[in-house]
Amino acid sequence: MRVSVIFHWLFVAVAFGVLVFTYLSFRQTEGQIAVTAMKSNYTQLSRYVPDNRSLAERRQSERMTLIKEYCRENDQRNITFPPLRRFVVNERHKLLYCQVFKTGSTTTLTILHNLEYNKHRSTVGMRKTFDRQPIKRLKNYTKEEVRLRFEKYTKLLIVRDPLERLVSAWKDKFVVAPARFGFWKSYQSMLETIPLNTSRPQESMKNSENVTIHQVPFLAFIKAVGTNRTEWQDLHWELISNLCTPCQRRTSHSSSKKPASLAWIGFCQKRVQEKATDCSGTSTKMCPWKTCTKSS
Repeated sequence: MRVSVIFHWLFVAVAFGVLVFTYLSFRQTEGQIAVTAMKSNYTQLSRYVPDNRSLAERRQSERMTLIKEYCRENDQRNITFPPLRRFVVNERHKLLYCQVFKTGSTTTLTILHNLEYNKHRSTVGMRKTFDRQPIKRLKNYTKEEVRLRFEKYTKLLIVRDPLERLVSAWKDKFVVAPARFGFWKSYQSMLETIPLNTSRPQESMKNSENVTIHQVPFLAFIKAVGTNRTEWQDLHWELISNLCTPCQRRTSHSSSKKPASLAWIGFCQKRVQEKATDCSGTSTKMCPWKTCTKSS
């Protein structure tokens, strides 16, 4: 009787093992079929997706022509050259990026950081590695190294529609950001630009001296920026021509801050594919930095 019970449970265990093995084998086969189908679909779709590189190159040529015309008509020799800390260096791809706030600069820094260190980190993940893998800036180079990089490296500038950039700056710094109250206090005098009978913003706060600080409305902000008074200037809405002085150091590549900008994608493809071993199957939505950062 005891032996039959043992054989009974042994049979149950073997049957269970067979079922588990069969299930896992089925899932693995199913996964392989799914991957094969995805590759097949991508291959088929790629036949119908237009190659936008020629369009991106044409737009890039138009932007460079516009910059040359602007520099020819506007003398910028009296404008102070920006501090070297504003220039981010990507040694791996020989890039020199002039950082302009409110043009997707945080995303651009993340991309360049991933390209430099061959990683796929998010912005949060990137910031956690600054101690051992910092963002390289020109301020940490010698004068000779700076000169060589300005002469030899591709210079990158990301631009944005001016009004769109101003709206983004106001919304971020005066409406959304946790630090907005500090901006209210620093630029409270912007309210001088609108008449007293103009409806004042509803949101306000009391500072440490129990003085009421009002939110700066967009009308006051845009008028203040237009006056170009020193006390109302800030890097987040300063003119790009002043921040990066492209006429003093000729820009090699200019891109627009738009979702999946063709110029930005084309630029990434051109630079990354020079060092990539295999870029097949790369999503242009993510640009090649996701899978095409292997050195040749």
